[in-house]
Amino acid sequence: MTALGRAGDGGAGDGRVVLVAAGKDGAGASTTAALLALTFAEQGRRTLLVDGDDRDGGMHRWFGVEPSGGVGTLLSTAAEPATLVLPVSEALSLLPGGGAPDGPAPSAARVRALWRRIASLYDAYDVTIIDGGSRVDTVFAACLAGVQRVVAVSGPDAVSLAATYGLLKAIDALVPDLPVDFVANGEDESRAKRLYARIRALADRGLHRPPAYGGAIPDDPSLRVRGLQGGTFAALGAQNPAVSAAASCGGRILGALSGLPVRWQTVEPAERAARIAVALRYRPGEAPSPVVVASGERQIADQIRRTALTSEVPVIENAVLARALLNSTAVGQEIPADLYAAVAEVLAFVIRQRALTSMRWKGTATA
Repeated sequence: MTALGRAGDGGAGDGRVVLVAAGKDGAGASTTAALLALTFAEQGRRTLLVDGDDRDGGMHRWFGVEPSGGVGTLLSTAAEPATLVLPVSEALSLLPGGGAPDGPAPSAARVRALWRRIASLYDAYDVTIIDGGSRVDTVFAACLAGVQRVVAVSGPDAVSLAATYGLLKAIDALVPDLPVDFVANGEDESRAKRLYARIRALADRGLHRPPAYGGAIPDDPSLRVRGLQGGTFAALGAQNPAVSAAASCGGRILGALSGLPVRWQTVEPAERAARIAVALRYRPGEAPSPVVVASGERQIADQIRRTALTSEVPVIENAVLARALLNSTAVGQEIPADLYAAVAEVLAFVIRQRALTSMRWKGTATA
């Protein structure tokens, strides 16, 4: 995997690109992303809001626009992303979600290619806000395609907070130097800072780069009503408590983004097959989750791949997953809980293989 630091050579440009994500559904990532986008647009910044849900995206209903296609459309057509962007107001535009073809979920490689295409839009805007939701494949692919900063949104409950820390660990393993802000949804500032203190205490012990405090979005029943009934977010006034709080969060984020280069990482096709490899093993009764039995780069990766192929061990090409596992898990260790979702593609594949053969359950993630 080759990392390309860039500031104007053909991918994301000078526009500020922020990914809003959550560790679990219902934590408020979509609401937070919408409010941040409204805030920046109200300040006169040309703002693009991206609904990252390729199957069930519904953010267009919040803004009273009707799409002809969405992010998922790009998975099955050669359409230019710009042709799917809808104007919401003079300064705010929306790339809707939805539109993915029926059938199995797209592979990690297709999701990465999708987000590289979406990144071609960033140059045209001052700020791009991406609603990544809680899907790990979407979050990882967006992180590697032009994102400068991540806003990790947590709800007030303990489960949401734990899931948020899992998200932070997964991002930290994939791109250790990517800045992250913690935002508490549904809480006042005082409670949000207490939640942040708990996350920060864990992060100081377990992450390369702990998150910064991004702020709080107070609970607002009117937002839930709008989301459920299709009311337009664009009609929210600046005096709305959630809008006012989002403006404060947005100010922190834009201030932190000043002067930061855009991140652009990609996988060179010629290097995919043998640059990184991680071999996994699962034996019921031996460990509750898969164990890393070998990992490495370059020549070591070549040997792991050759051994897997000659031993008839299933091999899956997934550069993002391979890198995350290599950075986070030593040989002999179980896959960490926060990467369970990321390894789901491998697990699903080997489960299918196990159903067809009597071989032991093994899998190798490579890049």
